[in-house]
Amino acid sequence: MGFTVSLTQMSYFVALEKHRNFARAADACFVSQPTLSSQFQKMEDALGVSLVNRSIQPLELTPVGDRVYQQIRKILFEAGELGNIIQGYKTPLRGLLKVGWMSLSQPPWLADTLHRFIQYNPKIEIEIIHLDPLLLDMESQKNKLDVIIFSEYSETISDEYDLLLKESCWILLPENDSLLNQNSLNISKLRESNNVVLTAQYQMTSKLLEQGIRCNIKNLTFADGHWYSIIAASRKGLGVPFLPQSEIYRLNAEERSRLRPLEIQDYSYKWVVKFFPCKNKEALNALLLSFKHLYNME
Repeated sequence: MGFTVSLTQMSYFVALEKHRNFARAADACFVSQPTLSSQFQKMEDALGVSLVNRSIQPLELTPVGDRVYQQIRKILFEAGELGNIIQGYKTPLRGLLKVGWMSLSQPPWLADTLHRFIQYNPKIEIEIIHLDPLLLDMESQKNKLDVIIFSEYSETISDEYDLLLKESCWILLPENDSLLNQNSLNISKLRESNNVVLTAQYQMTSKLLEQGIRCNIKNLTFADGHWYSIIAASRKGLGVPFLPQSEIYRLNAEERSRLRPLEIQDYSYKWVVKFFPCKNKEALNALLLSFKHLYNME
């Protein structure tokens, strides 16, 4: 049995999942709230299920709504891929892009996005230049690079940077830890538990220390990758690891079952970009669209 659901209705649902409010979702989609609400209702009627619980503020997805949302993201991604294939065939981009990478390790999504971009833009050459996050003077790179990608752990982002990706933060608790019985975990509960938190990211450590959480990375050696070292230390009972979402793939299945999201006011782990004057602006815009399209970012 088929369902008559448009891509526009699907995009409205994605916006609603992100903003958890009909008015804010409508603003993000540049339509009126009645338009978005009526189209979303038509989508629910076509599917014959309720996708959101309207009695809760902010809105929450129903169990079936969550599964439909995951499938819709795949559908929208595939629809976008079709457009990229046609556009790349008609007007292939050419030239060189110099991308500065400022981090101790690369998350999987970076390689995935660059691989996808090169597939659809084979005439574009990408040069990735690793930058030392402790020594870098970004202004000195103005005439050398087109863009710098780096991470930041803060409440707000300076106007000179653009948000690329915002990740949830997770903490891996040891077995039998009393906090495992909590539905969610916030700073006050963690502070009361007296757990030592391990984090390999300096900005994360600083922010946790500001919140009164004990952090200790003095005795760790970052040889094979700093996140692996943090996880190895936790397995020896030295503390509980604090990880961005993109790093939890390093854990085994049993460990992932003990993960808890950590709420630190409005803070989260952010990947941001800084642009410099670029001779090949079309190629740079296409690269950024690859990031945003693949990860459903706005």
